Amino acid sequence: MYMEHDTVWVNGKDETAHKNKTCTMQDISCRSCIILNGVPCGNGVKMIDYKIIGQRIRKCRQSCNLSQEKLAELCNVGTTHISHIETGNCIPSLKVFVSILNALSCSADEILCDGLDNAAHVYSAEIAGLLEDCSSRELMVITDTIQALKNSLRK
Repeated sequence: MYMEHDTVWVNGKDETAHKNKTCTMQDISCRSCIILNGVPCGNGVKMIDYKIIGQRIRKCRQSCNLSQEKLAELCNVGTTHISHIETGNCIPSLKVFVSILNALSCSADEILCDGLDNAAHVYSAEIAGLLEDCSSRELMVITDTIQALKNSLRK
């Protein structure tokens, strides 16, 4: 359920007048709190970066060897709409989002993992996929790099 306010954030800009600067509603998402491209809301609502979601959709589409035209056809939407979704310039409806997931045979976790609190399994699978074609030497260097990075992050 959406509670209507007058703000839509696009690429860091307040595109409309915001009448209610603080959203005090609980268990209700308001459109003014759906933030695009990393603009903080300041009211505790987790940010959703539609640009990253679009990039992940594009990556999945390309790995399936599908053109934007073919994906649009499979989802019963226009090619321009797919392009806008992939660039983060528009937010797909839930119906279109599910159609995209089904057409690409991917899970919502894979696309939304940047906004999920429990997405470690998605990142682990992504790393495993990146390592599949590595030589022993490459794996050794990558392992050393990951260990150094992990140590640095935990300091």
